[in-house]
Amino acid sequence: MRALEIGESFVGSGPEAAHINTVLGPRSGPAGTAWATALATPTAGHAPFVAVVRPGLPAKPLTLFVNNRAATRAALESGRRALPALDDVLEARHAPENPFFRPGERGSR
Repeated sequence: MRALEIGESFVGSGPEAAHINTVLGPRSGPAGTAWATALATPTAGHAPFVAVVRPGLPAKPLTLFVNNRAATRAALESGRRALPALDDVLEARHAPENPFFRPGERGSR
């Protein structure tokens, strides 16, 4: 495994949409720090927890669960493949979009 893999994914739409960011790496490095920080600092609407097989028996490898399954898998795959490609980002820079924010639209934050 490379030292650190960072992935991102967005799947679904409306209330079923899931946006996930993943950090995969050794516990002794930046991934371990991020993991511990996420558990120690929940935010409104997000309650990170350790995935378990049953109460008192955590899954191995230890897994921090924050959101839906499809988005998590896609984000981990993006991290493994070092996506997105730089060319894709450069091509998209002229038309940025976000399903939760559209400049000029009423109600955008």
